[in-house]
Amino acid sequence: FPLVSTYFLDSWGRKDSIMLGTLVFLLGCWLQARAGSLLMMCLGRLVSGCAIGLLSTTVALYQSEVAPARMRGGLTSLYQFMITAGILAAAAADVVLVELDDGWRYAICLQVLPALILLGGMFCLPRSPRWLVQQGRSDEALS
Repeated sequence: FPLVSTYFLDSWGRKDSIMLGTLVFLLGCWLQARAGSLLMMCLGRLVSGCAIGLLSTTVALYQSEVAPARMRGGLTSLYQFMITAGILAAAAADVVLVELDDGWRYAICLQVLPALILLGGMFCLPRSPRWLVQQGRSDEALS
């Protein structure tokens, strides 16, 4: 949803949008893990999917605005590699967990770990200098 992500990127900023997207993703994981019906599972998937849509736009933009120019291409490649590695790790975990009672719930809960790392890490990272300039906070962008 480009219109939705554009609103958050311009109003809330890149950093806060990433944090919001992560919180929404965690809500989606919780809904899925607690699902007692197909409707609840679909709702959880919808919530998580919306969060991933926001995050996939926002994280790449944030990286490009915060990273030094010489590192941008490498970070974009690393971002894509880590997504692929995450898909591989999820598939490997599914092979093990599918045999357990409620193993699918454990698989859903495993998604929480990288989300919590992202959320915690964002507290240590700066706001996007470009966004700060757009908000009229040039002095803060230079520091």
